[in-house]
Amino acid sequence: MKVVINTDDLALTYGLTKAVEDCYTQGLIRSASILVNGTAYDFAVKSIKSGPLKKIGVGIHLNLTDGPALTKELADVYGNYKFTFISLYKEVLTNPTILESIRSDFARQIESAISRDLSLDHIDSDKHVHMIPQIFQIACSLAKRYHIPFVRLTNEPFLLSKEYLYPFLTLNIVKNLVLKEFSKVNMTTANNYGLHYTDAVYGVLYTNNMTVDTFSACLSNALTNNFKVIEILIHPGYINDPRDNTFPSPLMEKFSQDKAREIEAQTLLDAKLTSFIRTKNIALAKFSAI
Repeated sequence: MKVVINTDDLALTYGLTKAVEDCYTQGLIRSASILVNGTAYDFAVKSIKSGPLKKIGVGIHLNLTDGPALTKELADVYGNYKFTFISLYKEVLTNPTILESIRSDFARQIESAISRDLSLDHIDSDKHVHMIPQIFQIACSLAKRYHIPFVRLTNEPFLLSKEYLYPFLTLNIVKNLVLKEFSKVNMTTANNYGLHYTDAVYGVLYTNNMTVDTFSACLSNALTNNFKVIEILIHPGYINDPRDNTFPSPLMEKFSQDKAREIEAQTLLDAKLTSFIRTKNIALAKFSAI
Protein backbone atom coordinates (compact mmCIF):
# COMPACT_ATOMS: atom_id res chain seq x y z
CA MET A 1 0.00 0.00 0.00
CA LYS A 2 1.15 3.54 -0.80
CA VAL A 3 0.44 6.31 1.69
CA VAL A 4 0.65 10.04 1.08
CA ILE A 5 1.06 11.73 4.45
CA ASN A 6 0.07 15.29 3.64
CA THR A 7 0.23 18.26 5.95
CA ASP A 8 -2.40 20.90 5.32
CA ASP A 9 -1.88 24.62 6.02
CA LEU A 10 1.78 24.91 5.05
CA ALA A 11 2.65 28.63 5.39
CA LEU A 12 -0.20 29.32 7.82
CA THR A 13 2.38 30.30 10.47
CA TYR A 14 6.13 30.14 11.00
CA GLY A 15 5.69 27.57 13.76
CA LEU A 16 3.65 25.30 11.57
CA THR A 17 6.03 25.64 8.64
CA LYS A 18 9.06 24.89 10.81
CA ALA A 19 7.32 21.77 12.15
CA VAL A 20 6.65 20.63 8.59
CA GLU A 21 10.34 21.05 7.81
CA ASP A 22 11.28 18.85 10.78
CA CYS A 23 8.60 16.25 10.04
CA TYR A 24 9.80 16.08 6.44
CA THR A 25 13.54 15.89 7.09
CA GLN A 26 13.30 13.71 10.20
CA GLY A 27 9.83 12.17 10.07
CA LEU A 28 7.09 10.80 7.84
CA ILE A 29 5.72 13.72 5.83
CA ARG A 30 6.20 13.51 2.05
CA SER A 31 3.67 16.09 0.89
CA ALA A 32 2.24 19.46 1.90
CA SER A 33 -0.52 21.83 0.79
CA ILE A 34 0.41 25.50 0.78
CA LEU A 35 -1.91 28.28 1.97
CA VAL A 36 -1.11 31.35 -0.12
CA ASN A 37 -2.58 33.86 2.35
CA GLY A 38 -0.72 32.40 5.31
CA THR A 39 1.51 34.75 7.29
CA ALA A 40 4.59 32.57 6.58
CA TYR A 41 3.98 32.25 2.83
CA ASP A 42 7.30 33.78 1.74
CA PHE A 43 9.15 31.71 4.33
CA ALA A 44 7.48 28.50 3.12
CA VAL A 45 8.15 29.26 -0.56
CA LYS A 46 11.83 29.85 0.18
CA SER A 47 12.00 26.54 2.07
CA ILE A 48 10.45 24.71 -0.90
CA LYS A 49 12.68 26.32 -3.51
CA SER A 50 16.03 26.24 -1.76
CA GLY A 51 15.63 24.99 1.80
CA PRO A 52 14.69 21.87 3.76
CA LEU A 53 11.47 21.30 1.78
CA LYS A 54 13.16 21.33 -1.61
CA LYS A 55 11.98 17.84 -2.62
CA ILE A 56 8.62 17.72 -0.85
CA GLY A 57 5.44 17.24 -2.90
CA VAL A 58 3.47 20.49 -3.03
CA GLY A 59 -0.24 21.10 -3.53
CA ILE A 60 -2.51 24.11 -3.20
CA HIS A 61 -4.66 24.48 -0.07
CA LEU A 62 -7.55 26.50 -1.45
CA ASN A 63 -9.19 28.86 1.00
CA LEU A 64 -12.54 30.65 1.10
CA THR A 65 -13.11 31.04 4.84
CA ASP A 66 -10.14 32.60 6.63
CA GLY A 67 -7.86 35.58 6.25
CA PRO A 68 -7.43 38.15 3.47
CA ALA A 69 -9.64 37.45 0.46
CA LEU A 70 -8.30 37.73 -3.08
CA THR A 71 -11.70 38.61 -4.56
CA LYS A 72 -13.75 41.50 -3.15
CA GLU A 73 -17.10 39.76 -3.72
CA LEU A 74 -16.07 37.14 -1.13
CA ALA A 75 -14.77 39.65 1.42
CA ASP A 76 -16.27 41.45 4.38
CA VAL A 77 -15.76 45.17 5.04
CA TYR A 78 -12.30 44.40 6.40
CA GLY A 79 -11.17 42.55 3.30
CA ASN A 80 -11.31 39.10 4.89
CA TYR A 81 -13.27 36.07 3.71
CA LYS A 82 -16.78 36.36 5.10
CA PHE A 83 -18.03 32.78 4.79
CA THR A 84 -18.02 29.60 6.84
CA PHE A 85 -18.49 26.17 5.24
CA ILE A 86 -22.21 26.23 6.04
CA SER A 87 -22.89 29.80 4.96
CA LEU A 88 -20.89 29.22 1.78
CA TYR A 89 -22.96 26.14 0.95
CA LYS A 90 -26.18 28.13 1.49
CA GLU A 91 -24.85 30.97 -0.67
CA VAL A 92 -23.97 28.63 -3.51
CA LEU A 93 -27.50 27.20 -3.46
CA THR A 94 -29.31 30.54 -3.28
CA ASN A 95 -26.95 32.75 -5.29
CA PRO A 96 -25.24 30.72 -8.06
CA THR A 97 -23.61 33.86 -9.46
CA ILE A 98 -21.12 33.68 -6.60
CA LEU A 99 -19.51 30.71 -8.31
CA GLU A 100 -17.73 33.01 -10.76
CA SER A 101 -16.19 34.91 -7.85
CA ILE A 102 -15.08 31.61 -6.34
CA ARG A 103 -13.56 30.55 -9.65
CA SER A 104 -11.68 33.85 -9.86
CA ASP A 105 -10.41 33.60 -6.29
CA PHE A 106 -9.28 29.99 -6.70
CA ALA A 107 -7.48 30.85 -9.94
CA ARG A 108 -5.63 33.70 -8.23
CA GLN A 109 -4.53 31.40 -5.41
CA ILE A 110 -3.22 28.81 -7.85
CA GLU A 111 -1.51 31.45 -9.98
CA SER A 112 0.12 32.91 -6.87
CA ALA A 113 1.83 29.57 -6.22
CA ILE A 114 2.70 29.02 -9.87
CA SER A 115 4.19 32.52 -10.12
CA ARG A 116 6.61 31.47 -7.38
CA ASP A 117 7.73 28.56 -9.59
CA LEU A 118 6.03 25.97 -7.39
CA SER A 119 5.10 22.76 -9.19
CA LEU A 120 1.68 21.72 -7.89
CA ASP A 121 0.66 18.06 -7.87
CA HIS A 122 -2.63 18.18 -5.94
CA ILE A 123 -5.57 20.32 -4.86
CA ASP A 124 -7.38 20.34 -1.51
CA SER A 125 -8.88 23.06 0.66
CA ASP A 126 -9.22 24.61 4.07
CA LYS A 127 -12.37 23.41 5.87
CA HIS A 128 -12.87 21.08 2.85
CA VAL A 129 -14.85 23.81 1.06
CA HIS A 130 -13.83 22.43 -2.33
CA MET A 131 -15.99 19.37 -1.55
CA ILE A 132 -19.22 21.36 -1.94
CA PRO A 133 -20.26 19.82 -5.29
CA GLN A 134 -20.70 23.09 -7.20
CA ILE A 135 -17.31 24.27 -5.92
CA PHE A 136 -15.73 20.87 -6.54
CA GLN A 137 -16.53 21.24 -10.22
CA ILE A 138 -14.68 24.57 -10.25
CA ALA A 139 -11.69 23.01 -8.48
CA CYS A 140 -11.59 20.18 -11.02
CA SER A 141 -11.83 22.51 -14.00
CA LEU A 142 -8.96 24.59 -12.65
CA ALA A 143 -6.92 21.47 -11.91
CA LYS A 144 -7.35 20.52 -15.55
CA ARG A 145 -6.43 24.03 -16.75
CA TYR A 146 -3.29 24.24 -14.63
CA HIS A 147 -2.24 20.60 -15.15
CA ILE A 148 -2.65 19.57 -11.52
CA PRO A 149 -3.19 15.78 -11.60
CA PHE A 150 -4.71 14.98 -8.18
CA VAL A 151 -7.72 16.34 -6.33
CA ARG A 152 -8.65 15.38 -2.78
CA LEU A 153 -11.86 13.39 -2.66
CA THR A 154 -12.51 13.50 1.08
CA ASN A 155 -14.10 10.09 1.58
CA GLU A 156 -13.04 8.68 4.95
CA PRO A 157 -14.09 5.21 6.10
CA PHE A 158 -15.53 5.17 9.59
CA LEU A 159 -13.08 3.75 12.10
CA LEU A 160 -12.52 3.55 15.82
CA SER A 161 -9.16 4.00 17.46
CA LYS A 162 -8.31 3.86 21.16
CA GLU A 163 -9.74 7.38 21.33
CA TYR A 164 -13.00 5.98 19.95
CA LEU A 165 -15.28 8.52 21.68
CA TYR A 166 -13.47 11.51 20.20
CA PRO A 167 -15.44 11.84 16.92
CA PHE A 168 -18.73 11.67 18.82
CA LEU A 169 -17.68 14.46 21.19
CA THR A 170 -16.90 16.89 18.35
CA LEU A 171 -18.45 18.00 15.07
CA ASN A 172 -16.02 15.74 13.23
CA ILE A 173 -18.60 12.97 12.96
CA VAL A 174 -21.03 15.33 11.21
CA LYS A 175 -18.28 16.62 8.94
CA ASN A 176 -17.34 13.07 8.02
CA LEU A 177 -20.92 12.15 7.07
CA VAL A 178 -21.46 15.29 4.99
CA LEU A 179 -18.19 14.85 3.09
CA LYS A 180 -18.94 11.19 2.40
CA GLU A 181 -22.27 12.18 0.82
CA PHE A 182 -20.61 14.87 -1.29
CA SER A 183 -17.98 12.33 -2.39
CA LYS A 184 -20.62 10.26 -4.16
CA VAL A 185 -21.35 13.15 -6.52
CA ASN A 186 -17.81 14.48 -6.70
CA MET A 187 -16.29 11.17 -7.76
CA THR A 188 -18.18 11.37 -11.04
CA THR A 189 -16.99 14.95 -11.54
CA ALA A 190 -13.35 14.04 -10.94
CA ASN A 191 -13.65 11.12 -13.36
CA ASN A 192 -15.20 13.35 -16.01
CA TYR A 193 -12.23 15.70 -15.78
CA GLY A 194 -9.75 12.82 -15.88
CA LEU A 195 -8.32 13.64 -12.46
CA HIS A 196 -6.77 11.21 -10.00
CA TYR A 197 -7.72 10.71 -6.35
CA THR A 198 -6.79 8.26 -3.61
CA ASP A 199 -8.87 5.26 -2.55
CA ALA A 200 -9.57 6.97 0.78
CA VAL A 201 -8.60 9.98 2.87
CA TYR A 202 -8.07 9.73 6.63
CA GLY A 203 -7.76 12.47 9.25
CA VAL A 204 -11.18 14.12 9.31
CA LEU A 205 -12.79 12.07 12.09
CA TYR A 206 -9.81 12.60 14.36
CA THR A 207 -8.89 16.17 13.44
CA ASN A 208 -6.93 17.62 16.38
CA ASN A 209 -6.43 14.13 17.78
CA MET A 210 -4.00 12.42 15.41
CA THR A 211 -1.99 10.53 18.01
CA VAL A 212 0.25 7.56 17.25
CA ASP A 213 -2.58 5.18 18.15
CA THR A 214 -5.06 6.98 15.92
CA PHE A 215 -2.59 7.19 13.05
CA SER A 216 -1.88 3.46 13.36
CA ALA A 217 -5.62 2.75 13.41
CA CYS A 218 -6.01 4.65 10.13
CA LEU A 219 -3.26 2.59 8.52
CA SER A 220 -4.68 -0.68 9.86
CA ASN A 221 -8.13 0.21 8.57
CA ALA A 222 -6.74 0.95 5.12
CA LEU A 223 -4.86 -2.35 5.06
CA THR A 224 -8.00 -4.23 6.10
CA ASN A 225 -9.88 -2.58 3.24
CA ASN A 226 -7.11 -3.55 0.81
CA PHE A 227 -6.69 0.02 -0.38
CA LYS A 228 -3.80 0.56 -2.76
CA VAL A 229 -3.31 4.32 -2.28
CA ILE A 230 -4.53 6.48 0.60
CA GLU A 231 -3.93 9.97 1.93
CA ILE A 232 -3.63 10.83 5.60
CA LEU A 233 -4.03 14.52 6.35
CA ILE A 234 -2.48 16.00 9.46
CA HIS A 235 -1.61 19.42 10.87
CA PRO A 236 1.72 19.42 12.78
CA GLY A 237 3.00 22.67 14.20
CA TYR A 238 5.01 24.40 16.89
CA ILE A 239 3.08 26.81 19.09
CA ASN A 240 4.42 30.07 20.49
CA ASP A 241 7.01 30.62 17.76
CA PRO A 242 8.31 34.18 18.44
CA ARG A 243 7.95 35.06 14.74
CA ASP A 244 4.21 34.47 14.87
CA ASN A 245 2.95 37.92 15.79
CA THR A 246 0.04 38.02 13.36
CA PHE A 247 -2.40 35.44 12.02
CA PRO A 248 -4.74 35.31 9.02
CA SER A 249 -7.78 35.17 11.32
CA PRO A 250 -8.68 34.64 15.00
CA LEU A 251 -9.89 31.12 14.16
CA MET A 252 -6.60 30.26 12.51
CA GLU A 253 -4.72 31.72 15.47
CA LYS A 254 -6.64 29.44 17.81
CA PHE A 255 -6.08 26.44 15.54
CA SER A 256 -2.37 27.04 14.99
CA GLN A 257 -1.68 27.61 18.69
CA ASP A 258 -3.59 24.54 19.89
CA LYS A 259 -1.42 21.99 21.71
CA ALA A 260 -2.75 19.40 19.26
CA ARG A 261 -0.35 20.86 16.67
CA GLU A 262 2.68 19.81 18.71
CA ILE A 263 1.17 16.42 19.53
CA GLU A 264 0.72 15.79 15.81
CA ALA A 265 4.31 16.84 15.15
CA GLN A 266 5.44 14.35 17.78
CA THR A 267 3.29 11.68 16.11
CA LEU A 268 5.12 12.15 12.81
CA LEU A 269 8.50 11.89 14.53
CA ASP A 270 7.59 8.86 16.65
CA ALA A 271 9.89 5.84 16.25
CA LYS A 272 7.04 3.45 17.14
CA LEU A 273 4.95 4.69 14.23
CA THR A 274 7.91 4.58 11.85
CA SER A 275 8.54 0.97 12.87
CA PHE A 276 4.86 0.10 12.35
CA ILE A 277 4.96 1.49 8.81
CA ARG A 278 8.15 -0.39 8.00
CA THR A 279 6.81 -3.66 9.43
CA LYS A 280 3.62 -3.45 7.36
CA ASN A 281 5.59 -2.78 4.15
CA ILE A 282 3.83 0.53 3.66
CA ALA A 283 5.44 2.81 1.07
CA LEU A 284 5.43 6.53 1.80
CA ALA A 285 4.92 8.63 -1.32
CA LYS A 286 4.03 12.01 -2.71
CA PHE A 287 1.31 12.48 -5.32
CA SER A 288 3.70 13.07 -8.21
CA ALA A 289 5.31 9.67 -7.54
CA ILE A 290 2.06 7.68 -7.68
